[in-house]
Amino acid sequence: MKKKLSTALLSTAFAVYVGLAAGCGGGGGDSATAAADSAASQKPSPAASTNNNRGGKKRDRELSGVAQQLHVAGDAPAAGKGGVYIVQMKDDPTVKLESEGRQGRYNPNSAAARKHAQDLESKHNRALARVGGGGNKLYSYVHSFNGFAAELTAAQAVALSKNPDVERIWGDEARELHTNFSPEFLGLDAANGPWDMGIDGEGVIIGVIDSGIWPESPSFSDAGDSDYNSYGPPPAYWRGTCQSGEQWSQQACNNKLIGARYFPYGYGASPRGKARNGVLPQGYNSARDDDGVGHGSHTTSTAGGNRGVTMTLGGVPALDDAEGSGVAPRARLAHYKACWNDDVCYTSDLVASIDSAVADGADVINYSIGGSSTNILAPDDVAFLFAADAGVFVATSNGNSGPDPATVGSPAGDPWILSVGASSRDGTTTRNAVRISEPESVAGSYIAQEGSGPPMSVFGGAEGYEII
Repeated sequence: MKKKLSTALLSTAFAVYVGLAAGCGGGGGDSATAAADSAASQKPSPAASTNNNRGGKKRDRELSGVAQQLHVAGDAPAAGKGGVYIVQMKDDPTVKLESEGRQGRYNPNSAAARKHAQDLESKHNRALARVGGGGNKLYSYVHSFNGFAAELTAAQAVALSKNPDVERIWGDEARELHTNFSPEFLGLDAANGPWDMGIDGEGVIIGVIDSGIWPESPSFSDAGDSDYNSYGPPPAYWRGTCQSGEQWSQQACNNKLIGARYFPYGYGASPRGKARNGVLPQGYNSARDDDGVGHGSHTTSTAGGNRGVTMTLGGVPALDDAEGSGVAPRARLAHYKACWNDDVCYTSDLVASIDSAVADGADVINYSIGGSSTNILAPDDVAFLFAADAGVFVATSNGNSGPDPATVGSPAGDPWILSVGASSRDGTTTRNAVRISEPESVAGSYIAQEGSGPPMSVFGGAEGYEII
């Protein structure tokens, strides 16, 4: 198959490069503060609107039209439709409160942040209880988004939309995943190039939101058997965890892959998830990449996988030079699985992932996910707006619908993130299939899939295959 350059990964390389060069790669330099202030000025709030009308502070007077559009009081959901809804409350999320007078990184464990987060969650619970939905909450979001996701009837959703504390309500939306000579193509490994200059992701944590990860891949190893995969402890500001689950223990993480979480509740409560009891047979109820998907392993390894890893398919080198590297090979990685089985990602799970990545201490969020809508008012758009207040750089892909005009979807169109679309490629190809000759019952050609997965099966000792 043609080798694809994931556009979000190219933007991640740029984010790491610019972040380190400007002194904000560690999350908190002057450039990061300026970017956060710029994004924060677009935050809608009743107070900001009042100050604007009264001729208040200059920053409030300069609220953009986009920001004002975000300040929409409780849109009523379509009548007769129950399901999962995402509710945004009017109070600022914790990153906004904690950013006042903050020097450096967002600290969700400060006394002020912890109290504010608890207060927000209490308000979520009270709002749900008033409409009889207290037992149906899927998530509370408190860091980069103030709100919650819950299973509601149509009547409950309409009642919530009339609550004066509610800013906006969305029905849960299914997003799609977007689709390694990348370092060579970008000139990262050239003599006296970025890597030789030490601009290789050292000291940066990339949080990848995707379909899961295969932790056994050498791209995520910290074995220390080469200069490229020897790592000390994670940065002191890292607050994440390695969440155990199906075929995943806390030991699956290491000093390279420093964290992993998974968010299944929105998918599980969706019509697709309910029809399939939440998870398909080939899926894992953990951060492990689902068999037959591989997208998350691919994006994570391309963003920050170890340098000089031999790439194989069925034990045969899959690249002409047999080695692959991430664009930021010394970066630490954290994976947030919010996309399930057949590549579907629900916004309720995605916002939970963003909220967690910001609280955990990610410097960069890689988001190769989106929709065809050009609306920039979706929950992940808003969460990314406040992630900027925490000094988090968000890199996202431009989508699968190009290259025609007006094909950049959400959240790629947000002015507060970096989105990139590849307009050219070097034309390099890799072997695109496996041809199996024995046993006869499974003989044939099979299309190669991106990402890592279990080794090829051996049938009764008789096996014949070649890479084509």
